Amino acid sequence: ATVLSEDIGFSLGPRINAAGRLGESRLVVELLTSFDRLSARKLAIRLARYNEKRKAICDENLVLARSLLSRQNMTQGRIPAEMVIVSGEMHLGVAGIVASKLVELYAVPAVVFSQRFDEKGGLIHVGSARSTEGVDIVGLFSACAPHIKKYGGHSKAAGLTVCDHSFEVFCQELQKEYLRTAVTGEGRRKTDIVIEVSVEEVMSGNFLTYYQLLEPFGPGNPA
Repeated sequence: ATVLSEDIGFSLGPRINAAGRLGESRLVVELLTSFDRLSARKLAIRLARYNEKRKAICDENLVLARSLLSRQNMTQGRIPAEMVIVSGEMHLGVAGIVASKLVELYAVPAVVFSQRFDEKGGLIHVGSARSTEGVDIVGLFSACAPHIKKYGGHSKAAGLTVCDHSFEVFCQELQKEYLRTAVTGEGRRKTDIVIEVSVEEVMSGNFLTYYQLLEPFGPGNPA
């Protein structure tokens, strides 16, 4: 069977990522370097189980994130005007996925932090961010750099670490910078145009043949 970008992005990729997110990345190396079909199959089954575990952890963390937002009085009417920033006992390995789900729910950039202690015993917030169309998340972090221990990424996704003593000021400055870009139009969102078509139009052999020529799909594909 032909392996498409969709298979890699939604079937193979998540299983490979799940192991790394849960601290078992060695299984992926063993699988990809195995020459024994039976051993490879067993490893693939284990990766599938880790992926199911990852999904469960994501669901739990999403519920926790929304609960924390509720406690912060981030009501439905207020959230769209601001970024979503949440910090708590999150699983760092799924913080990015949870951030993506929050972006889908609230249509604004989201940063999800996991609270932990550094080598000196100090409380730090280690986070993962996801952005919306037209909002450069790394650009926002750059404007708040004096309050960040370290950060990196690209316009749509990034990671960062903030010391606890700087966290409150960082959140305030990040919100200010986001609102400033929204007002000036620097972070203006784009609107997707949705067109209704019949099943017959999109399931024809000719359409699907040309459609597959547009692969691989993703943010970097201008098509």
